[in-house]
Amino acid sequence: MISKKYIITIFTSFLILFGHYNYVLGQQNNTLYFMNRVPQSSQLNPAIENGCGLFIGLPVLSSIYMNFGNNSLSFNDIIYKGTGLQSDSLITFLHPSQDIDDFLNKLKEKNIISTEFQTSLLSFGIQVKEIYFSFGIYDKFNFQISLPKDLATIVLKGNSEFIGETADFSHFGANANYYREYALGASLKALDQLTVGGRVKLLFGKANFSTHDVDMGLYTSHSNDLLRLYSQMTINSSLPMIEVKKDSIGDFDGITTRDDFNSSDLFFGGANAGCAIDLGASFQLTDQITLSGSIIDMGFIRWKNNVINIIQDGELEFTGLDVSSALDKDEDASFAEELMDEIDSTFTLSDRSDAYIKSIGTKLYVGGTYKLNENVSFGLLSRSQVTQKKFRQAVTLSANVYVLKAISASLSYSIMNNSYSNIGLGLGLRGGPVQFYLISDGIPGMFLPHKTHSTNFHFGLNLIFGCNKGNKEEE
Repeated sequence: MISKKYIITIFTSFLILFGHYNYVLGQQNNTLYFMNRVPQSSQLNPAIENGCGLFIGLPVLSSIYMNFGNNSLSFNDIIYKGTGLQSDSLITFLHPSQDIDDFLNKLKEKNIISTEFQTSLLSFGIQVKEIYFSFGIYDKFNFQISLPKDLATIVLKGNSEFIGETADFSHFGANANYYREYALGASLKALDQLTVGGRVKLLFGKANFSTHDVDMGLYTSHSNDLLRLYSQMTINSSLPMIEVKKDSIGDFDGITTRDDFNSSDLFFGGANAGCAIDLGASFQLTDQITLSGSIIDMGFIRWKNNVINIIQDGELEFTGLDVSSALDKDEDASFAEELMDEIDSTFTLSDRSDAYIKSIGTKLYVGGTYKLNENVSFGLLSRSQVTQKKFRQAVTLSANVYVLKAISASLSYSIMNNSYSNIGLGLGLRGGPVQFYLISDGIPGMFLPHKTHSTNFHFGLNLIFGCNKGNKEEE
């Protein structure tokens, strides 16, 4: 049996090698969809109107949104209270008293971790006769990484479960995106029962990092005396803070930080242009039932500035490892040094500077509401998105309450990120022209983050005027 120590050495070395080039910097919000008194709800469906003649968003303060989630683990699956002699201590899944298989069984074949941040730099909306116009400038950042279960198994248990088989690491991937959006929208009643809306977006990319065409794995022979490590991937990046290093003959020799980079360049820059559109509709089927749907963020950014394309393709075999001699400390150090040299010479990297196109992630919303009376309604919403070739869907049920014109509230339950414990709450408070709102699809995650897979929150301050002419629901 090939020693677990050597397996860990191999993959630690491998990840260190590629980690050197991956160091760069890691939406749900369904409850908002049915809170149509909050102007930001139109971001999920441009046909939604808030019933007020004028809305002004305060810079940054009008909209701050954050989302954190994964599809596999909660904090309690990693760190938890010990038992027995460790009952007064916190331990991890790596503690000798824990069964590592319990941890591995909770992992998916493809484990996705994601985070997102958005804020509004400027936003407003105004009713002009039959058309409601809106405009906004938004900064958006998102990051996702996917990790394969087989990689975790190899690192934690060695290759004993893959004798005569290949451990597949092709689910590995990472994507990071930061861009600015200028959005102009309009909505109107096309028919008595039908409201339609659309939004055109001009995009300027600021920073991007993404992996493509990943094919990685480790084969262990039936006799367990041969390991074959193979890896192929492409990394595209547009990062104004880094540049390529070249060796004496002009070949790729890694990356380094730009000496002339200024953080203000990241905020004010953005020559990578793109565009997107949003489309939405709302149809009043009966006096009680309204159906709606939208397609959001149908668009892309063409990344052409500060582009680095890193291409890697290699295969390395380890044969005839003498486990008994390798247990010697000096032999162990010699093996690790030899292994690093072998990896460095075999898994060579090349670079280009070719422009590339990236989607910003299209989302599909399909929903409906049932109005019990003028103050209470119930909603059902489906949200779909493809992330890193993985189809992700969330379903939300909500109860919505309106109290006079000052208070609107929504209580929701969502199934998302392979979690069934997502209780959401939305609250909108209005005093004169000032409106405050706070919304989350994962209230337990805000207060009990150690027990949940995901959480998000969205809050802000708006100025709204002319709401006495609100639509029928508002009255």
